[in-house]
Amino acid sequence: MERLEIEGVFGAVNAFAVDDDGQFAYLFDPRVDATIRINLSTGVKDVLIW
Repeated sequence: MERLEIEGVFGAVNAFAVDDDGQFAYLFDPRVDATIRINLSTGVKDVLIW
């Protein structure tokens, strides 16, 4: 396993999901207790709080 070098997402170790069309990746950040959505085309990050 390798740690993903994505700033702002703590402890992401090969644990993420990509949506069906391959546009967004989703990572959980326990520091903010939220899911981070990253647009893979633009790099824009959104915090999704459920």
